[in-house]
Amino acid sequence: MMLRRICVRGLATAAGTEHGHTEFTNTNTVRFGSPQPFANMGAACSLAALFLGCYGVEEFPWNTMLMTRTLSGWLRLPKLLLLCCFLLAPPVSASELAMALFQDSRAALYQIKVIDSPSGNRSALGSGFAIGGRLVATNYHVISQYLSKPGKVEIMLHNHQQQDVRAQLVAIDVINDLALLATEEELPLTLELASNNPVVGETLFALGNPYDLGMSVTEGIYNGVKGEAFPPRIHFSGPVNSGMSGGPTLNGNGQVVGINVATARNSVGFLVPVDSLNALVENSQDLSPMDDKDMLAVIGAQLTSTQDELMAALLAQDWPAEEFGGASVPDKGAEFISCCWGFSEEADEETGITSVSRGCNSGNMVRLDRKLSTTYIEYEFAHLHSDTLNSYQLFNAAAGYFRLSWPPNRVSKEHASNFHCVENNLQVDAAEGYASTRFKVLYCTRAYREFQGLYDAFFVGMTTDREEELLFTHFTLSGFSQSNIELFLQRFLESVRWQS
Repeated sequence: MMLRRICVRGLATAAGTEHGHTEFTNTNTVRFGSPQPFANMGAACSLAALFLGCYGVEEFPWNTMLMTRTLSGWLRLPKLLLLCCFLLAPPVSASELAMALFQDSRAALYQIKVIDSPSGNRSALGSGFAIGGRLVATNYHVISQYLSKPGKVEIMLHNHQQQDVRAQLVAIDVINDLALLATEEELPLTLELASNNPVVGETLFALGNPYDLGMSVTEGIYNGVKGEAFPPRIHFSGPVNSGMSGGPTLNGNGQVVGINVATARNSVGFLVPVDSLNALVENSQDLSPMDDKDMLAVIGAQLTSTQDELMAALLAQDWPAEEFGGASVPDKGAEFISCCWGFSEEADEETGITSVSRGCNSGNMVRLDRKLSTTYIEYEFAHLHSDTLNSYQLFNAAAGYFRLSWPPNRVSKEHASNFHCVENNLQVDAAEGYASTRFKVLYCTRAYREFQGLYDAFFVGMTTDREEELLFTHFTLSGFSQSNIELFLQRFLESVRWQS
């Protein structure tokens, strides 16, 4: 026990001298005020080696060590004793580390308040954190009313001293749900952005202001980046509650590894990887305030570039075929597509219809405001069979699938035109292993008002060439160019047909 006490006291002395703040607890754990606390005792014993080295340690014979009794004698012990420090000194607990991280980063955390200018009341709340100079990072969706209510909202940062500081929007990345705000004066404390990703199983700490209750910290586990997610999202096993959006998630060294963005409840949270924030900072040299026209231009460019990238990835390789009720339909055509649901129903007593359905989609949408979400891909299929209904009756029964297949993205009339639709009959020719397939199709498009050249496309097709079975097909493309929609339509029709 003497060795343990001396080891800890030696560390405390060195840390207290250099950093000016040391706090002892009843478990002999040392907590450092600044910089961030040690995440492991290896770092602590390295400091002890530096401390002892400053005293000019010389190695003594082993019998001399055994006779040493005074503190000054212990300070002259060989470096072998540092191993004992490592083995015997108590580790920092997660709760103590969370407390230290919160205390050290508190002055860099802000509640983001979007103020409705006509009423003077807040209309949105979130969290943010200082990252250097005058910059504060947050989520785009926290401040999205800057776009939907141009000139009618202002952004305030509520700091740890309960003061409100005015901020301006200077950069956005709507694809990754990020925004940069700038204040007029330099900020007193900033957080460091991590250069390396955590490892699966590593403990992380999410900070933010949940439900307007005040800044808090929650502990969770890093579970990697979701492989099928678009855009990329870190799976964080810990609470990310409403109001914490835009706040930082830190590793044990106090570095930002992710930005709080969403929750699926039950301690399943999602973070924007810090790489996306690093890229936004690097590409944002001009910190001039953005107005709604600037935002629309930047958003349009980001949406156009992203839909080109997604479609290029989707069409870059052949789509794997999936056998489906006597037909062949496409499986996932790219890593970001997830074929995540399927259902089947036994024969209905009244109609005798048996059905099987499955669907695939790209996961998350890009939400620009409450009335506009975009950049989404969805396609689904249903196979219906009946021994009692004729083809006309079966076709009418399939109309229920049509009603359930309306585009899922939210777009108000102020953001897009009405759908323009055409009906047609078409035939996909036979090929090796496949029979010719006739469809009756409905194809609709609507144009975005603010983002010229981008459209939503909606397609429904039902086969009309078999008596006892029918294949229903549907796809939605949200926020794509006309040329990319046509390329997708051609590939889609080539991939859906009866097997011979």
